[in-house]
Amino acid sequence: MAVEFHQAYRITHFTVTSGNDTPSRDPTDWAIQGSNDGVTWTDIYRFYDTVTPWGDTRNLVVKFTLPVASSPYSWIRYILLRHAGHAPSDQRDRVLRHSRRPRGHRQGRHAG
Repeated sequence: MAVEFHQAYRITHFTVTSGNDTPSRDPTDWAIQGSNDGVTWTDIYRFYDTVTPWGDTRNLVVKFTLPVASSPYSWIRYILLRHAGHAPSDQRDRVLRHSRRPRGHRQGRHAG
């Protein structure tokens, strides 16, 4: 999922929600990435672990706070690389929430 903004923003925190059905679909290898052209991406935050912060709780929203604000990016995306069961085939239950909801943002434009 990628979101393009009309101007660049620094990310200070974000949330990720566990799946609504089974822990085997919770992300274990994922990243929040930023870009200023929608083509070249830089990791803002990378999570890789076999133990997730959600445990067995479904639809649990977990807030991740960065130690320092990211560089400014006009594109932000969540990319799922692997979940507890295996490589992903369905990301519909994952939601990216940014630290500020700017006016005039364009959501849903996919970039890779």
